[in-house]
Amino acid sequence: MTGDGEEKRRSISSTLLAVNRLLKAEYQTPNLGNKADPLDELIFICLTQRTNEAGFTRAYEALRRRFPAWERMARARESTIAKAIESGGLTGIKSKRIKRILGAVHEEVGEYSLTHLGDLPDDEVLTFLTKRLGSGTKTAYCVMMYSLGRDVFPIDANCLRILQRMQLLPSGIRNNQAHVLLRGLVPTGIAFDLHVNMVVHGRAVCGRAPKCGECVLAGLCPHPQRAAHTD
Repeated sequence: MTGDGEEKRRSISSTLLAVNRLLKAEYQTPNLGNKADPLDELIFICLTQRTNEAGFTRAYEALRRRFPAWERMARARESTIAKAIESGGLTGIKSKRIKRILGAVHEEVGEYSLTHLGDLPDDEVLTFLTKRLGSGTKTAYCVMMYSLGRDVFPIDANCLRILQRMQLLPSGIRNNQAHVLLRGLVPTGIAFDLHVNMVVHGRAVCGRAPKCGECVLAGLCPHPQRAAHTD
């Protein structure tokens, strides 16, 4: 790697440390409702796709009331699952995905459980979730971080938006590309706080129409300056 490339990597890591300090002071890393059990979390993340927090929270709660055991859900019709999660939208897509996930888990593990992942190293967990279960990198990292306590950084739509506006990631890249580019750049031990507080900040302040005047990151982010020059 060139000297300029290494210097840029150090600068990104340093900026992420500063971002983490500011966001953690602002939001105190709240509980977002993620699940301690890895299979619970995998299904929960499936329900969050293109859905607001209230919608996917209601959908997950309704799903578990209707199906307290994953075995019962695996045997249910897709239409029955779709009815249970109707508050979350995209019911056809999500019910099909849930059925596929549960089928793949049982085929690979022999039961409806992912607790064995706790005994595997990070690279094997990532491979299992992405290659054998077909999860995306963000979903796999959420399971690893929230349920298995791994020091990995999931990049959801909120994180990606913030990182691009701060010019820490190039614009126009996809989620999986972002994970590759940011690999090794998030300082050790801050991934959980940084991810959770970025999600909260993205929902509250740095949304599609950013509230730059309310942003605790304004001093680090070039976006408010660009907005000011174009007003």
